[in-house]
Amino acid sequence: MVDYIDACVVLATVFRERDEPKCAEYLNAVGYKLHSTGVIAHYVVSETFVSVLMKTRGEYREESLRLAKTLLTELLDDGRVTVLKLSQIGTMVDEILSADYRTSLDDAFNLASALTAGCSRFVTIDRQLLSSERLRAFLRERGLKITEP
Repeated sequence: MVDYIDACVVLATVFRERDEPKCAEYLNAVGYKLHSTGVIAHYVVSETFVSVLMKTRGEYREESLRLAKTLLTELLDDGRVTVLKLSQIGTMVDEILSADYRTSLDDAFNLASALTAGCSRFVTIDRQLLSSERLRAFLRERGLKITEP
């Protein structure tokens, strides 16, 4: 099984948010025996670092950047997570936005990337994505399930 990992899962771990324990546990297990391998797109890497830069200052910024870099580096170097190559996904983005107009453009690109990569799960803590029945049905028809860590 292949999971697409949303940036909010990484960010919850970096910022030690409410969902941090389950996100950290998921990231520690992904790619090992009996667990799914992970996939991220360039958007996830970008969103992670831009969010840290926008939401932090001073020493906390440096610490958060170091943690994000370490976390992503370990996942990639260990081969537990791979980065998707950019592809033509514009049509799929339009279909996702048509399925649920409340879906953000960033989320639509991430979901389209997951579909393009043939992922079976999209792992997120994004409440809007998790609660959208129309979007979930659209993605289920295409073999992608939205799930929490």
